[in-house]
Formats: sequence, C-alpha cells, structure tokens
Amino acid sequence: MKGKSGNKMALIGCGWLGQAVAQRLIEKHIAVVGTTRSAQRANTLREQGIEPVILDVAALSAANTQALADSPCWMINIPPGRRRIDASVFTEQLCRLIDVAQAQDIQQIIFISTTSVYGESPYTEVSEIKENAPTYPETGSAHAHVAIEQYLRETLPGRHCVLRLAGLVDDQRHPVTSLSGRSQISAPQKPVNLVHKVDVVNAVLAIQQKCIVDDVLHLSATDHPPRKAYYQWAADEKGLQRPDFIKDDKPIGKVIDPQYTLQKLGLTLAYASPYDMLR
Repeated sequence: MKGKSGNKMALIGCGWLGQAVAQRLIEKHIAVVGTTRSAQRANTLREQGIEPVILDVAALSAANTQALADSPCWMINIPPGRRRIDASVFTEQLCRLIDVAQAQDIQQIIFISTTSVYGESPYTEVSEIKENAPTYPETGSAHAHVAIEQYLRETLPGRHCVLRLAGLVDDQRHPVTSLSGRSQISAPQKPVNLVHKVDVVNAVLAIQQKCIVDDVLHLSATDHPPRKAYYQWAADEKGLQRPDFIKDDKPIGKVIDPQYTLQKLGLTLAYASPYDMLR
C-alpha cells in the first residue's frame, strides 16, 4: 500500500473497545498503534503490546500524528462523551483528523458511528431499519456523527467504511446498571437494540481484512425484546433493583436489521440475542 506497512493498524481512541480490537489484531500478528490522551494509560497500552501514541484530537499537529502515518488502516473510535457535547466542536475536531488521514495517504478508515443517527421520532410503530434507511439525527452526538460520515464520503472516497453500532455492551458493561431503580421509564414495549463487544471486534477485523470501503454498515443483535421485559430480567440476573416502567402497551421504535452487514462480512453473531449477553 504505497510503501506503508500492510501488517499494521492504528486505533485512534484505544479505550474499552479499541483495546479489545487490539488484542485480536496482536493475536493475528498485526502490529497495533493505539492513541490515548493519558501518559498513564499509555503505559497500560504498552504493557498490552500496543504501541502507544499520546494524542488529543483537540490539538492535532504534524508532529503528534506522524507516528500514525505508517499504518495503512485506521479505526477512528472517539466517542463525543456521555454528557452534553458541543456537536460543532466535536465535528470540527474529527474532520481535522480526517484531513490528517488524507494528507498521510491512509488507505482505509473504519469510522465507528452509532445507530442513533436514525433517530427515534419517525417511528410511531415498530419499524425495521436497514443500512440505507434515511438518517434523522436528534441528539448532538447523532448530528455530529452524520456530519462526520458525510465529510468522510466527500474527503476519502474509496478509502472509508462507516460502522454504526447499536448499544454496545458486554457482560460487565450493560445499560441495566444505570436503569436500575429508576421509575416511570417510558416506552416499555420499545424494541431493544444492543450489540456485544465480541461481535463488534469480529466485524472490525472483517472490514479490515476484506478491505471494505465506500459502504455504510451497522451492527446489532438480531433479537429485539421489549425494554420492560428485557431490562427487568437483566436486573434480576445482575442482582440489581428492577427498573419500573409506565403502563403502555403500544410497541413503537426501530429494529436494527444487520443482515446485510453480516452477509457482507461473512459473520455469524456470537451474541444474537441480548439475553445471551449476561451469560
């Protein structure tokens, strides 16, 4: 790939998901560069066999991005944060990072996006969402991701793939933890859209190995139980106080259908049902 090492990958944002991807890459004898904003976390990455690069997307420069130039494939996975975000600032920072990738002639960008770009308001009944469904961003994060996806299409045609994720979990990190004990939660019959970290790692590796570009993929479990039944069950499984939901029998919301993505990548989900994700 134009002088770059094909046996190396850069993980821009090497946190919880990135480290799981890194370990699988290392098992396949692919060298991994991982970015972090923390010198302390850099030591942790180094102990895992990851080449650490201290990088803050708010302060990009030719000097602090040079260590990424030798990796032909980047996975960009920088969440905007759980609290209120300035969508315009986040978008500008990620677009500047994409400019760096273009300048360094990076051959493939895997951008980790979110199924929240499809929104919630349009779905007055249960609606199946495929990858080509129109976006309807409502949150600051969703607006930012839509804008960044568009900038990727304009700036790196033939060199990018978008992977939109449903709610990302494993057996330890699960939304029932924050729902536990809450009351009067709306939409009890709304379908659950979750995806397990293991399946996301498998998808990222498949995208990288198959050199998938110019495509929008999304990933979710194929089973979509109603929120009330599922989260009350999950609370019982984890020994937590059950969340309480309002009484409403009307099923509304979106169901993320990942069949195109699974076929494209040649994958079978390890966790096809959210009920498998705590076991």
